Amino acid sequence: FDRVYGFVYGRVRNRADAEELTQESFTVVFRGIASYSGRSTPLAWIYGIARNTVNNHLRRRRIPL
Repeated sequence: FDRVYGFVYGRVRNRADAEELTQESFTVVFRGIASYSGRSTPLAWIYGIARNTVNNHLRRRRIPL
């Protein structure tokens, strides 16, 4: 958790957003654990999910409503 939080915080530079996005990332991890194929290490898979979660968050923030 701490390593993923550090990664996310490094991208968003906001503590509240980092906590929320880390939680969201682990929700995706736990829901998708059955689909983990083993092609990468579990940590790399989790980082990939966290990266996608952060990227989606940043895209949503850039688009004016």
